[in-house]
Amino acid sequence: CTLGEADAKIHLGWAPDALYGLVEVPEAELQNPDPRNFWVGNCLELFLDTGDRKGDRSFSRGDHQFWFVPLTEEKRVYCGQWKRADEIPETRYDLRTIEGVAIPKGRGYAMEFRLPIGELQGFQPRAGASLGVNLNLTIKGSQYTREVFWPAPKEANIATQPGLWGSLELRAPK
Repeated sequence: CTLGEADAKIHLGWAPDALYGLVEVPEAELQNPDPRNFWVGNCLELFLDTGDRKGDRSFSRGDHQFWFVPLTEEKRVYCGQWKRADEIPETRYDLRTIEGVAIPKGRGYAMEFRLPIGELQGFQPRAGASLGVNLNLTIKGSQYTREVFWPAPKEANIATQPGLWGSLELRAPK
């Protein structure tokens, strides 16, 4: 976390047809005036490399940047996909294939979403498969903005260097 304790929970799970996410933030200002400009409000940026390819390389096909904005007044999640290179033809806004709900919870929010496998280039979830992952959760507070991240904060600029992202191995349910 860039300021204080992380004080947020991010859970990722999978099924053969989708990746799932749950975000819980106990305290946040819930105003998200323009979810297309996700960097000005609360949001989860989820970067995925379906090949988990390490090394010195730039963004390419198989790399993805999705953003999820909790729209608690509408009880839904706004999702977009940012274009960084030639991985997609153009930035995509308000993807209706992404199912999600966002609700106020205490002085913060909870947001869950379903990202269908059809949105991921070249990936089929199965036990033992791995993904390259970078995540940045921006939390707007009443007095300051902070970021919960893994493996590095935005200022490290690894969003543009997918070979430096962490790895996430899919495990079989117990």
